[in-house]
Amino acid sequence: MSQGLTTVAKNAYGLIERIFPYLFMILAFTIPLVKGVPGIVHVTIVILFVIQMFYRREYRIEAAKYYGIIFFFLAVSAMSLFYSSDINDGLHILKGQCFLLVGIILIERISSTKSARHCLYAYVVGGTILACIGAYQGYFLNVHRPPNINDLQWVWAGNLLMITSLVLLALMTGEKKIAIKVLNALMLIANGIALYFNGTRGVWVALIAIIFMLPLIQPGFRLKTKLIYLISFVIITVVGCNIKYFHERISEAKADLAAYESSKADTSLGARFEMWKTSASMIREHPFLGVGTGSWKTELKKRIEQHRAPGFLGIYGQTHSIYFDALSTRGPLGLVSLLLLIAFPMFYAWKRREPENMLYRNVVIFVTIGFLVSGLTETIVLLRLVFMSYVLVTGLGLAVLFRPCQGKIEQQPAE
Repeated sequence: MSQGLTTVAKNAYGLIERIFPYLFMILAFTIPLVKGVPGIVHVTIVILFVIQMFYRREYRIEAAKYYGIIFFFLAVSAMSLFYSSDINDGLHILKGQCFLLVGIILIERISSTKSARHCLYAYVVGGTILACIGAYQGYFLNVHRPPNINDLQWVWAGNLLMITSLVLLALMTGEKKIAIKVLNALMLIANGIALYFNGTRGVWVALIAIIFMLPLIQPGFRLKTKLIYLISFVIITVVGCNIKYFHERISEAKADLAAYESSKADTSLGARFEMWKTSASMIREHPFLGVGTGSWKTELKKRIEQHRAPGFLGIYGQTHSIYFDALSTRGPLGLVSLLLLIAFPMFYAWKRREPENMLYRNVVIFVTIGFLVSGLTETIVLLRLVFMSYVLVTGLGLAVLFRPCQGKIEQQPAE
């Protein structure tokens, strides 16, 4: 009887092991493109992983510190629910943050560099389809700040396009075949056109920052090459700032600043300044623990009623900064947990300079920098699809990097 159960368990384990790569690819493809499906696939992956845990007991020791950071981040958010004034919203936010567990599953269950690469390409194909829709809507239909599908808000879309572009940039630096490099370049151009029409300035700044730092990130650039690159970058940037739409968006930012100085705050930048001021007041009044996960909107409403914050802020539900969000809702411990969560993968990847791992190193570094910069003006940890994309892409990169000096990841035998 015991032997029969063992055989069934082995068969179930093997079946789940064969299913995982397909689920990962479906998840990667659908996150930037299909509404509803990523959530279903996410739940399925977690359930199968839990089932498999009863049979497979070994784990990646190299990733133990990162797993600890993930659980620390989630624990800080969960503990803040005890003093949150809106526990329902807090639970909703915590539920979204629990997608970090899929990052752990990716690290544990991606079985080869080939599988990791397939998932990266599945993601960029989905993202490029989104970009083509955006480019078509912007050029032919004059849609305001596309892509506009599935009620996707333009800031969400802009950040999804940014992550797709960064993965494509890493794929271009890591591919050896000319034909694939050309294909990646074409997809990158499609995403660039869509980002142009999308007009999310925080995303533009993040991309510019990464392109500027590319010679510092990518090993092998000589000093002369770096200088030529940086001079070319400055010239292209100056020319680009004078292209009509870029110039208009920059002029809008200047007008917002001028209006804010004249006590007119109901503009894009002005609203952010007021949200940050309101968050700062919450930090001053709750300096150690914050107001609690999910409580920011409730605290904002109180301040509006007390005439301590402008009434027009009532339409916003978040701080528009991952840093102000962490500090105002979870205190200094929340900020530390956030910075550890984001910085650890980047610093780990920075040390991995083996040629065979360069693609995955660059994926992690590029996406992390983009996340940090875009997060200055948008609470992207609360933008579900964007956060899922970040976790997915980072998890795929780390799945390779946590296995030292291996061109191919070998699956460990079950106990």
